[in-house]
Amino acid sequence: MKVTGIAAIGKNRQLGLNGKLPWKNDSELAHFKSTTKNGILIMGRKTFDSIKNPLYGRKSIVISKNLSGGDKNHFYVNSLENALVLARFIKNVDQNVFVIGGSNVFKQALPHISELIISEVEYDGDADTLFPSFEKEYECVEMKVCNRPSKEDRFTVRKYCKKM
Repeated sequence: MKVTGIAAIGKNRQLGLNGKLPWKNDSELAHFKSTTKNGILIMGRKTFDSIKNPLYGRKSIVISKNLSGGDKNHFYVNSLENALVLARFIKNVDQNVFVIGGSNVFKQALPHISELIISEVEYDGDADTLFPSFEKEYECVEMKVCNRPSKEDRFTVRKYCKKM
């Protein structure tokens, strides 16, 4: 099963601030939505809480100590390993599996992630959560600059594959 990590980060690996994205970039958010549509999303509880509801058209697997709740499109598990097993079990042939955060989930998942899709946004401010270092294990295979009239909506998408 192919597992893809997807994240938007600032210029210095910023990932979050006070449980939220520290920027507003509607264009990057649209990219995230179109890329993950119909997929299975693996995330930590804090990431799920920041989203507030399961994302439409996707199944969510939330890693949490509290396993209560959930429904047919969103599930709780107690470890990354169990999230990966569940993803394999519920996955349809044409569904992609994405790890979407937070920082600790990315750190744990990097050994399982074969591809990273990283959007770098025009943000150089504060953060209390950073994306983990990955460049030693991955190489950039594709880059797309998404210039928009508004600086706040500009971003660059880099696709990385695990080095062999």
